[in-house]
Amino acid sequence: MKKAILSLLILIVTASVLFSRSFAESGPAQARELQNRIESFYPRLEGSSGGLATIRFVESSLKEAGISYSTRSFSGFEASHSFSRVISVTIAGERPDTLIIAVPLNHSLYADRGDAGAAGIAAGIVLARALSEERPPLTVRILFLGADIPLLSDQQPLPGTGMRSYPLGSRLFLQNYFPESPVALLYLDIGSAGGSLAIRPGGGSLLAPAWLVRGAVEAAQEAGMDFTLSDNRILSFRLGRSEYWSPITPYLVQGIPALLLSTSEQDGRAQLLPDVAAPNEAAVAETSDSASIELWYRKLFALVDRFLSDHRSGLSTDWDHHYLIINAGGTVLFYGERATLAILMVVIGLTLAYGVARRRRLIRYARTVVRNFWNLPLLAGVVFLFLLASTLLVGGFLSLRDFPSLWEHYPILFFAWKIALSLFLSTLAFRLLRRLPVSRNGSFYSAAALFFLFLDVVISALINLSFVTYFLFAFVVCFLFTVTRIRWLKLLLLLASPLLLLKAAWDALTAPELQLVHDMLLSPVRGNLLLAFVTLPFLLMVIRMDFLVRHPVRGRTSFATLLAMAATGASTVVLALFLLTEHPFDSQSPQPVTVIQHVDADSGKETLTLTSPAPLGNLSFLYGDRDIALSNAGRSRTLSIGEGGHLLEVSRSVHAFLGREQTTLTVRPGAGLSRSMQLYRVAVALESPEPLVMYDSGFPFSYSDANRRVDLHIGVNPPSPLRVDYTLPAGKSPEAVVTAGFLNLPVPCLPRSANYAFNLRTEVTRVVAAAPGQRQ
Repeated sequence: MKKAILSLLILIVTASVLFSRSFAESGPAQARELQNRIESFYPRLEGSSGGLATIRFVESSLKEAGISYSTRSFSGFEASHSFSRVISVTIAGERPDTLIIAVPLNHSLYADRGDAGAAGIAAGIVLARALSEERPPLTVRILFLGADIPLLSDQQPLPGTGMRSYPLGSRLFLQNYFPESPVALLYLDIGSAGGSLAIRPGGGSLLAPAWLVRGAVEAAQEAGMDFTLSDNRILSFRLGRSEYWSPITPYLVQGIPALLLSTSEQDGRAQLLPDVAAPNEAAVAETSDSASIELWYRKLFALVDRFLSDHRSGLSTDWDHHYLIINAGGTVLFYGERATLAILMVVIGLTLAYGVARRRRLIRYARTVVRNFWNLPLLAGVVFLFLLASTLLVGGFLSLRDFPSLWEHYPILFFAWKIALSLFLSTLAFRLLRRLPVSRNGSFYSAAALFFLFLDVVISALINLSFVTYFLFAFVVCFLFTVTRIRWLKLLLLLASPLLLLKAAWDALTAPELQLVHDMLLSPVRGNLLLAFVTLPFLLMVIRMDFLVRHPVRGRTSFATLLAMAATGASTVVLALFLLTEHPFDSQSPQPVTVIQHVDADSGKETLTLTSPAPLGNLSFLYGDRDIALSNAGRSRTLSIGEGGHLLEVSRSVHAFLGREQTTLTVRPGAGLSRSMQLYRVAVALESPEPLVMYDSGFPFSYSDANRRVDLHIGVNPPSPLRVDYTLPAGKSPEAVVTAGFLNLPVPCLPRSANYAFNLRTEVTRVVAAAPGQRQ
């Protein structure tokens, strides 16, 4: 206890030295109070009453502190829309170089109250107050971003709604932002105060520059903030195969160095269903004591202060993204572009020096490779064909189980199964190929492995310099494997040679980066060609070892390949049996089922569609007062449920003036709506057999189908009633297809088994055609 108090006092004194600004003392307490106030607006969904109340609270807090700010709405935004707003605070510093601190105002539908981002908003307000009281070393711009987090990231958007265009708030800010001085951004996705801070350096296919990542790490260390650095996704970012959704992606696309600082456990993919989400074991605002929360805020503010202080001479414009990050026992090491080039030159120089010193050996190896070069395409083709066969077998297995996404739950096991199966077939084929006139010179396989790894180094350097490290390490180890004559040392070097490549694969499999894993597991051509080219050198090293290991039975050969074939064959059978019988869902992790009730408001016809990534099987559930049972159902089942209540009302009025017709649609929920249902999205599409010309619209719009269709983009959680205005040429009034999305169903719908979790939606469609009598 005394030690903890002493540490707290030391940190307070340190923070006071770091922070001459006012929040060194009162800031953390103010942040905690603001957090409690903001949490009272929960849920703060985009466009909802709680979300709009949060915007008003931020504005009033800034106004009370005498801080000038600007507010932007989405009224003039192209191709997307929201009823939220963006608040911007600019604090002039000693230099024009600008640090942007971005904070999202809204949260996803399933975020817990204590992890919904109130802490981040509170931190943004306190930072604005403190930094405005004393001139900071750099200019600071604090953004409170509405509509930056999608409401339903686990759901497909309604037609024409553009949900995939998030983060909208960031895109709105960047639309007219063209800085003349160096700039960097820290995006504070702070779900709750407390715990470790995750530093995420990339988004999409882009990475933050090394100087920014290093600066954030050093600032966190100096502030005493516990943090983790998400280095296991770096490879997939560089390959452009990351599925990780990140709000910093549009900044990186626009050339702004950006980092995401997050306390959320979510990794950017689909949010969990409400019944599936792990309960928040300790709501931070309720069960954590005030001292620990204030201590965490103090560390966060110290992190920002240290970053500003460390860059008081200006922000860098360097964009080195050819780097690797090594976490070694709490120490973060950066392996950058210059280090890679230096090591590459040293390795190439030493290799050439060895070739000059051992010229006879080099010439003998070269002649061996040239004489037996025809063996290499044969072996490469065999490896590729067996990888392709393994891919087809994995795909057939998934089809057999009617569970195409099963590999997403067991990526490591499926990849291990594919590799084991491929190696088993390859070693079996090699034993058969030995009867053919293939090379029996063991030195050829060592030299060929070295040759292929050298090609890997050259090709990877041309693609991305940071990839060189993986193959350069293997090349050095293979070189040692080639020159040494000690058998046990050769075996150790063989086992060590693919370590970095295995580490890269492990990172992709454990993150998991599903797009990259899909390429490695199920891509029939591109993925298997890459795997064949990467694994062939190591297979050649195994064949070389086979010539050195004697068979225990005198007169026989290929003992090493026999052992490899037995081990991979046994692994293949064990993994296949496990994956054939294993099911990833149970009562603790229930199978997600999306239940959508489709309603045709014109005909009154209603259907209920149940979809799931796995077969529904024998599913029983309650729908209102009806008990419905499905038997051996596949991954999707549609049921007709007859006619239902009146869920959507749409009225239309048309006013003609000077050759134009101004149309007003009024959309409101119908009388048959249950209390649990919430209108969260409306899509309006205008359709005509002739091309349309839109003169004006109250919402952004886009053309499609040769201009015969116009989609109006309306933000989530629209007001009720919703008024939609648009203007077309006179006599061109098309039919309007209005689709409304509701949370939940008109009647209760619950599964009988705890092994299922229902995600309930209702979609109502109404077609409104302009009638002559409606025109005024």
